[in-house]
Amino acid sequence: MTHRASLDNLRRIPVRRPALVLITEYAECGIYVLAAVLLLVAGLLVLWRAGSMLAIDLHQGKKASDIATGALDNALLLLIVVGLLHVAVTGVQKRILVIEPILIVVLIAAIRGILLITSPVSDVGFSWRGSGIELIVLMALVLGVSVSVVLLGRLVGRRPS
Repeated sequence: MTHRASLDNLRRIPVRRPALVLITEYAECGIYVLAAVLLLVAGLLVLWRAGSMLAIDLHQGKKASDIATGALDNALLLLIVVGLLHVAVTGVQKRILVIEPILIVVLIAAIRGILLITSPVSDVGFSWRGSGIELIVLMALVLGVSVSVVLLGRLVGRRPS
């Protein structure tokens, strides 16, 4: 028997964990599952909203730029929901919190905010006092999160899925 084989046998020995730890782990898993179900429902509602808004806009004969802006807004919102759903599913499967998808969701949300502020069909006109400050903050957020994603990818490296 080699040293490696004896280590493999040690890993198979069940370790008894305290009941509080088990209860906490089950509660965490339950919260992840509940969040995943709610996010799945939210994703389906966003898809329904996108389809119905597209049908209504086409039926009313709106301008192509208005239709494209609405479709882009719904697509970005759906990407945010899908990213969060990915985090919840990964939490249930691997029992870890993955940072990269969260950073990508933040990046998509910031870009969505920038597009909504600079959209020509925006309900509120652009002013430097309100919208300009928000635009600068969102652009700084995009820059900071982008640098974080690049640095995290370099530091952690790509893990096999």
